Amino acid sequence: DEIGNEPCVVIFGDTFVDAEISMTKQMIEVYEQHESSVISVMKIPKKDTKSYGIVAPKKEGKVFEIADLIEKPEPEKSPSNLAIIGSYIITASIFEELEKNPSGVDGEIRLIDGFNLLKEKEKIFGCEIQGEWLDTGTVFGWLKANIHMALKDEKLGEEMREYLKLQN
Repeated sequence: DEIGNEPCVVIFGDTFVDAEISMTKQMIEVYEQHESSVISVMKIPKKDTKSYGIVAPKKEGKVFEIADLIEKPEPEKSPSNLAIIGSYIITASIFEELEKNPSGVDGEIRLIDGFNLLKEKEKIFGCEIQGEWLDTGTVFGWLKANIHMALKDEKLGEEMREYLKLQN
């Protein structure tokens, strides 16, 4: 009810991308070209596919139509190494698909399941984000992201480097 028939940006709380052009702006540019849902992705080592939702592109490229979405496939069964990084532009039509889809074993309603239904009715595009993905979904990932950003900061960078040297 809140967004009506408008597209909406959804960003999961454990996703952070350090990029010259913001992740959201990159996705909006793709949305403006295609006026369809957009899923942000980044390449990961194939061995890590079992930890992420993975997309299968119809054709290779930085922007592509998505053929399939698979939740946490084993590396040998993964259709690509393009991980969904938890940021989306969704069209209002996703809500109808989410209502049709039962919640998973853990009771969670997953966007990936809604997108798998939606792709049968309309195109969904993948956008390979340009930048550095800092997955903060684990304590170690969160720490790495904070250190990464502190090192880049004009005021904190030097102090952080000195601190890290002392820890060796």
